[in-house]
Amino acid sequence: MCIPVISLLFGIVCVIQLARVHPAGHELKQERIAVVMPTITRQIEKMQTQFALSNRPQFAACSSKVLVDLVLFISTDWDEVVNGASSRSRMELILATFPKIKFCVGNVRFINGHIRKEDDIHTATDFTGPNKQFRMMFNMPELTNNYDYFFILEPDTTPIRPNWLEGLVREVELKVEPFWLKGG
Repeated sequence: MCIPVISLLFGIVCVIQLARVHPAGHELKQERIAVVMPTITRQIEKMQTQFALSNRPQFAACSSKVLVDLVLFISTDWDEVVNGASSRSRMELILATFPKIKFCVGNVRFINGHIRKEDDIHTATDFTGPNKQFRMMFNMPELTNNYDYFFILEPDTTPIRPNWLEGLVREVELKVEPFWLKGG
């Protein structure tokens, strides 16, 4: 299955970024799945745009609640204050504005990356921060102890297939063979 997304850099692309957290052969009765949204402080408003689109029927994540958690993973700390408000309070306000997001998922979790400011670099030529954050995802007990699979959804991409979250769950539950990574 392909989940088409709109990318600000590449237009419409087709990606499945499902990663197996545990080694192959470790089978569970109920797969634990998360949609992980890695972000930085200045991208929080991009997430608002993404969530706003999910209120439109053609971009709706689901038609009924699914057993998937939404994990919001910031590179620094959700309690960091910017322009008088913490990143977490800004994100909670955005989530409250778009209740369809909370309707679709089981839990919403906030995870801090605690990447030092001097290492959290995001420029056109230096991707030190995003690279560190990506590598961290595969070694964080908050993810590896709680989920068997996760879908990486960047703040500057938007799934464009209706009920894409339900399709994601089917892709995991109906897998023909165990997998570690699909798409990319």
